[in-house]
Amino acid sequence: MKTNNYQFDLMHQGQDHKDIVYNETILKLDANLNFSVIEFVSNPPESIAYGERFIINSGENKNKICYFAHKTKGIQYILPYDNMVVYIIKDNCFARFLDNNWQKIGSTSAGETSSAISNFTSIKDEFILPNIDNCHYLYLQGNCKISFANVDKVLFAIIIKQNYSNSFEIEWPWNILWSNKESKQITSKHNSIDFFKFHKIPESSHYLVESAQQNYQY
Repeated sequence: MKTNNYQFDLMHQGQDHKDIVYNETILKLDANLNFSVIEFVSNPPESIAYGERFIINSGENKNKICYFAHKTKGIQYILPYDNMVVYIIKDNCFARFLDNNWQKIGSTSAGETSSAISNFTSIKDEFILPNIDNCHYLYLQGNCKISFANVDKVLFAIIIKQNYSNSFEIEWPWNILWSNKESKQITSKHNSIDFFKFHKIPESSHYLVESAQQNYQY
């Protein structure tokens, strides 16, 4: 027999090795009572610390939550159930499992968290800047091409935070005019934060980089 939600093993009447079944369940509960996950990953990290959890987004373990409970067990997996809710630390948002897929609560499209003040939007591959707010907070989950195609604001700012474990790059839009024609790449240090302010040129589709301040650190 198993529990309804997490499918933990239950002891049968007269079952041998009761201590093993009991210990397995306690280890699972101990590892997952605080149900937050670090982020979505393609494969489990080589080293997972106690208390860390990740959601696998590809392969045979897609959608499962991986964690490390005991050195003798290695990496373990939990299969989510419908309407299961977890908190995504790196994206500063909640995600719900529904229709065999993780959906960030409040997201506008797959893999992106809706931008709210003080919240970072996770971006990778390609990101079209929405025509909302005057300041956009972006968190890199991979190399990303940014587009201003939907923006009609005269003045806006972008704050970009590097990934906590890898350094990624930004491909800026073609219609940015840089001082001395020298475009700036973001700081290639983990967790660094860069600030860019853009000003649209009248009767043009181009933007001036009004200011660029880089490599802020906690």
